[in-house]
Amino acid sequence: IISGRYLDRFEKRDGVWKISHRIEVNDWTREDDSKDGWFSENPGGLRGVRGKEDLSFDRKNFYPNWN
Repeated sequence: IISGRYLDRFEKRDGVWKISHRIEVNDWTREDDSKDGWFSENPGGLRGVRGKEDLSFDRKNFYPNWN
């Protein structure tokens, strides 16, 4: 089982708010004995952490034009 969330950037286009960019952050997994976990199979996956080290606090590195 895997749990995560999206970090979205919204922009207003023609008077409508829309998602302009989205990244997925995986916060936790539950691993069963049947096989290796998701993170070991996907080492490049973004993993969330508690606290200010989490990617949601570092938007400028993911969105260079963030205001």
